[in-house]
Amino acid sequence: MAIQKPWKGLKMGNSKVDLSIIVPCFNVEKYVARCIDSLINQTLDNTRYEIILVDDASTDCTWKIITEYEKKYPNMIIAVHCDENGRQGKARNVGLEYASGEYIGYIDSDDWIDSDMYEIMLSEIMNYSGDIVHCNYIRDDGTRKIDCNSSGNIQRLLVDTQSKRGGFIVSGCIGYGCVTDVIKKSILVENNIQFPEKIAYEDLFWRSIVYLYVKKISLIDKKFYHYYINPQSTVLKKNDDYHLDLMKINELKYNEYIRRGFLKLYRDELEFDMLDTWYLGMIKTLAFRFDKPPYSEFIRLKSIFNKLMPEAALNKYIEGQFNEMQKLLISLLNVDVSETDFYNVINICRKTGV
Repeated sequence: MAIQKPWKGLKMGNSKVDLSIIVPCFNVEKYVARCIDSLINQTLDNTRYEIILVDDASTDCTWKIITEYEKKYPNMIIAVHCDENGRQGKARNVGLEYASGEYIGYIDSDDWIDSDMYEIMLSEIMNYSGDIVHCNYIRDDGTRKIDCNSSGNIQRLLVDTQSKRGGFIVSGCIGYGCVTDVIKKSILVENNIQFPEKIAYEDLFWRSIVYLYVKKISLIDKKFYHYYINPQSTVLKKNDDYHLDLMKINELKYNEYIRRGFLKLYRDELEFDMLDTWYLGMIKTLAFRFDKPPYSEFIRLKSIFNKLMPEAALNKYIEGQFNEMQKLLISLLNVDVSETDFYNVINICRKTGV
């Protein structure tokens, strides 16, 4: 997944800083200023970080807005323009090429963050000499909700053996996405970890690979990140083929596990992860993102899953990690499911929230 370069940057980065924050931008003229303002107004000393705004061939006024911010804050902001849309994965890859920071953060351009997020996260990762630090997020409808329930406690993990890594995979701490992390840039560069391009759910792929390399991990119990519930977002649209990319991204992830040799080391653990994020994740996507889920996609899911992981339904972690509804869904891997039965299962999923 080599990075192609059909873009025009106004400049090639600042002098070295501690943190580079990469923001992919596409047709977000209504929201991007709120995002940038939250980054500019961090309590972290503004000489310690840079903001890299990557316009992914927007067709609205996004590019105009971010270049105006660059002119106003030339020592903080780098504006980069891509001539061809490659979706968020490509924009983040391009941003990394411009990054001069020792650490990397990502934020989506319709979201925003608390003013002390990066000061606290950068302090933690540097004090611990860590590889990655992770915080939580709050789903926000634009009313700027305040997190009053988190403790702010920090849990430090040292994942430095094969057995610890296996336990970490099964623990569920990996989660999804990249926007609630600060990661050491060298982890990405030395292991050639990039986002898949021109495909959705690219952050699921990235995170799954990253967490097979990081050793010193900090988990902060604080919701610094505001995930905007945008009714116009593709993520929330129903009956959109966008959601079928979850199948494709998991196939890419599986092949990457093989290519990097991880499937041999952690077969049971990664098979468990794939049951969770791929098989069950795809069923949940079909149930909640489609009014009438395509039965053919469920059959294709079963076919591919059984071909790649024929013993998955017997995975040793199923009993202790999945609830009864999830176990029922997994058992369907080994039986014929008619179209009528499939829609009955979907209705049960909707009622139970699985």
